[in-house]
Amino acid sequence: MNKEELKDLLENIKIVKVLNVLKHPYADKLNLVVIDMGGKAKVVITGATNMNAGDFVPYLGEGNIVPGYLLNHGEKVILGKKMLRNLESDSMLLAQDEIGIGTDHTGLYIINSENKESLLGKSILEIISNETLDKMIENQTSDVHF
Repeated sequence: MNKEELKDLLENIKIVKVLNVLKHPYADKLNLVVIDMGGKAKVVITGATNMNAGDFVPYLGEGNIVPGYLLNHGEKVILGKKMLRNLESDSMLLAQDEIGIGTDHTGLYIINSENKESLLGKSILEIISNETLDKMIENQTSDVHF
């Protein structure tokens, strides 16, 4: 994957704010996370437990490719609607490895930028440097194009 292809994938990852975290009514290991997408609220189902109200996290919506899976495993995983324990899910909040900026999968990537309020609803490319993009390309384990 080249840099422009990677940027096209990352452009679809938006920075959202966690408004509330609720337990999934039918699954002990899942949470319902209410997010603010920049004026629009949405509920996302996740197995992550490291987020709190007020956190800013990366969000990827339906129809988009998960960049980290493509970079690190050569898998073209496209988000679509599916049922998770009797509730519909069509999007995800991302860990570092799912974005492709590292290997951590212990929880969501929490954005700690000083100006995070101004980033609400914007692409994660706003906080990823060219150096990081180059490193992501260099470290990819498969040469897949989309």
